[in-house]
Amino acid sequence: MNIPVPEKPALADENTVEGLEAFTEWWFELGNYAVITGNSAPWIAETDPGCKNCSALVDSVNRSHADGGWVVGGSVTVETFDSKFRETTQGSVASFVTMSQDASAYYSSEGNLIEELPAREEQVVRQTFAEHNGERWIMLDFGSPNTGS
Repeated sequence: MNIPVPEKPALADENTVEGLEAFTEWWFELGNYAVITGNSAPWIAETDPGCKNCSALVDSVNRSHADGGWVVGGSVTVETFDSKFRETTQGSVASFVTMSQDASAYYSSEGNLIEELPAREEQVVRQTFAEHNGERWIMLDFGSPNTGS
């Protein structure tokens, strides 16, 4: 497959809200790359190993591409980004992203359609937690925001 790994924006290493936004958008692009190509290594390199939702995505990618299967579509697009850019008590920075997702189709190695998922009709909000280690950002976790209820 001749799909290039998304290039990291220069701004994405800066310990600023703009840097965090550039990193977050690029991180989701790496996730899209993993889903389409089956190569999750670039995405994993930017992700903390303790991220449970991230591990679940890697497992899904591995299953989808097992024995020569493939995926068409399903790309996530970050529509909006918001962060107060304050460290949590754990040292991470929380952000909120509004995302949309394209329709997707999963195929077996024989070319048989396994599953089709429609595009998301409504945008969804996800919360991310990232940490800057003095040189670069690393994604610690993402998922549905904790509403406290």
